[in-house]
Amino acid sequence: MYTLLTAADGVGSSFLLVAADILNIGRSCSIKIQTVSSANSDREWGPVTVTNHPLQKKFHLSPWSGVVVLGSLIHWHMYSADKGSVILTYHVAATTAGSIELPADVLPEGQISLNLHLTSSPDGRLILLAADRFTVSIWLLSSTGDGWERRASIHISPLVPDLTQRWPELCRRIEFVGAAGGRSGAVLLQPSTINYLDRKGENRTLILLDMETKEIRRINNGDYIRSSFLYEVNLASRLSAMKIF
Repeated sequence: MYTLLTAADGVGSSFLLVAADILNIGRSCSIKIQTVSSANSDREWGPVTVTNHPLQKKFHLSPWSGVVVLGSLIHWHMYSADKGSVILTYHVAATTAGSIELPADVLPEGQISLNLHLTSSPDGRLILLAADRFTVSIWLLSSTGDGWERRASIHISPLVPDLTQRWPELCRRIEFVGAAGGRSGAVLLQPSTINYLDRKGENRTLILLDMETKEIRRINNGDYIRSSFLYEVNLASRLSAMKIF
């Protein structure tokens, strides 16, 4: 897993690329870290460092839940086969690992823990998004890091075509799309209304959730391709830097 830190994260250089290999066996989590910095003239990878952190059970890294960097602290979502979840952290400057427990009632009993997504607030606090059918709950980590507060519940049903009259057995849920929006405060959602018996009724609508205003809007007409690569760019700064010929 690769994570890019910039000068805005306090790394003391233009960028710092962190490569992390997370191995979790039983109750012990081992994180192998290797970095390369723009401050190094040769652009060579540094030595491998290993940090250990105890966990209650075996967890796996969730590659689709997003990676959040706050200062020099990296956050990963880890999930287990028995529906448990935890947030694993690594402090780049201190080379120490830690963990953050999720809210006890973040998801209904029996709900898979894969419908979770990490992002951040404008003031630099960790946010956890939890999807239950067509509702997204927004949880904000306290400034002290010892508790969560549910800030809002967003219902996206009005933007999703109702196909249940044609296929009553449809499974209705929300999927988070990659790790887009980490810096802009935008999160992309894809509602899924699928009959898993014959694959009828699949919906490719793409919905944008603005984390600052808590507003939602549909941004396509159902032609989103899952293999698409999402790229976030500060268009305003690019336009202001352009020259007129």
